[in-house]
Amino acid sequence: MPKPFSTKLSNYAASIISNLTDKINAARLPNPDRYEDEIFSYTSGRWVYNEQKHVESHYISFNVSALQFIATKAVGADRCTSMLKIAEGASNKVFLMTFSNSARVIARIPCIGVSGPAHLTTASEVATMDFARTVLGLPVPRVIHYSSRAKSTPVGSEFILMDVIDDMEFHDLVRRSDTALNELGKTVRDTAEMLKTLCQTPFSQIGSLYYKEDVSLDLQTRPLYAEDAPTALGGADRFRIGPSVGSEFWKGSRKHLLVDRGPWMDMASYAIAAARCQQMWLKVYAIPRTLIGPVGNSTVQETPAAHCALLDNFIHLIPYLVPKDDRILRSILWHPDLNGSNIFVNDSTFGSRGSVIAFIDWQASVCAPLILQARHPPSMEYVGGIDDLPVHATKAPETYIDPETIGTSRRARKAALHQMFEQRIKENDLYRHSQSFAYRDYLVSLMYCVSGTWSDGYAWFRENLYRAEEALRLHDPDYIPLPVVPRTQLAMHQAQYKATLLRHHHFELIQDSLGLVGEGWVGHEKYDGVMKKLPGHRKEWDEERLGPWPFQDGTWSVED
Repeated sequence: MPKPFSTKLSNYAASIISNLTDKINAARLPNPDRYEDEIFSYTSGRWVYNEQKHVESHYISFNVSALQFIATKAVGADRCTSMLKIAEGASNKVFLMTFSNSARVIARIPCIGVSGPAHLTTASEVATMDFARTVLGLPVPRVIHYSSRAKSTPVGSEFILMDVIDDMEFHDLVRRSDTALNELGKTVRDTAEMLKTLCQTPFSQIGSLYYKEDVSLDLQTRPLYAEDAPTALGGADRFRIGPSVGSEFWKGSRKHLLVDRGPWMDMASYAIAAARCQQMWLKVYAIPRTLIGPVGNSTVQETPAAHCALLDNFIHLIPYLVPKDDRILRSILWHPDLNGSNIFVNDSTFGSRGSVIAFIDWQASVCAPLILQARHPPSMEYVGGIDDLPVHATKAPETYIDPETIGTSRRARKAALHQMFEQRIKENDLYRHSQSFAYRDYLVSLMYCVSGTWSDGYAWFRENLYRAEEALRLHDPDYIPLPVVPRTQLAMHQAQYKATLLRHHHFELIQDSLGLVGEGWVGHEKYDGVMKKLPGHRKEWDEERLGPWPFQDGTWSVED
């Protein structure tokens, strides 16, 4: 099948662009203030601290007329009749465009300040969606047109135009009190099958997926698939593995660093590159400050040099923690965020309700070792206790959800979904095998923490290193000891770690009580009420025990 328009525009697209400039220059946007306030700016909520920083990073201006013109031609219409912003995520603005021939498309504009590397993020996402849809046969929206280079399009911004998905978001199905467990079970079944397909598609390297022409000539000569990949897989002539677009290499000011971003031939090289990237960021950007992150550590250990030393310890542990089993080291693609809004399901009442229609939002996908990738989808994961859940939560998937019990309990539904996913994923031998590696939890935790040492705190990362090293001391006779926490410092470290947990706990309590998300985000309708309550929480915050008050401008941000 032909791929969507690439950044090397087809003759058709080029002919559009060639005569577009004059039309764009002559056009006047109706009421420019409306675009500035409603289209370019972030309008979906507020932040209770560091708001100006967030507002600036989520602002993106572009030529609306050019986008409408290109989209109109792409769907064979005469004109665009409406363009409505329908969503704003952490990294993108999403618009629903309607045309004179009744066609509709989704237009997505990345906010480059927070969405990842220019060009690479969009180029990789489009290639990943195309690969998933046309090679693997997964339910993924079709890309109609795109540009991954802002300077090469009259729009003045990267963009993706894709098919509209009209069905229900999975989290809406979960919330409905008339939903049967067997309907939720269909979503779980289809999701598990999709992940099984990904597990069975091994790539030759660790990185992100691109069209062949979007990677260097050297990378174009490398094979797409690993040697043990099924011979029937297609796409080897169209796709390649290139640099990773993972956030650990690009978030915040990391995008300015000259570091190794892959692709890598083995997991050890990948893990070391992640640690080296964080060390470089610490040396260049992590200047000691008076305000520390919500779970930061205010001790003298909170210096870039101390964090770099911990990362050296992590690098020492890598050869011992990385498994030798090629089956769980295989590089596989994984969906980066299977939350309930990224899974669209059938809303029909005629037997197929709950079956997956589309998996959306593949931005920042990476191909990485199975042992790191295989995990519960967030929409099907429950981390609480089971003792206080309604009995229905532990019954068979075909049990009907009683509105008087599970129907009113979000936790009970989460528990039921978790259990159903556990049952389904057992049919995936590769996934199940990846969970059995003795040091898996240590390795996954450390890889997750590597790029967050400064924000999460010294004691947090050191504790993860300490636990991993203790396991190696006990079970690996070849391990060369490296005292991450010398015995003389153990009591002090444990006290610091407990203090970190305490700060994190109190921070989460305030976040939850006020309904805040992420770095202090809240909906417009709740903002005034939250701002009135914050001073009361501020008075109760004990800085001597908990460190600096986190809900104030200047606190660490992921956008730093």
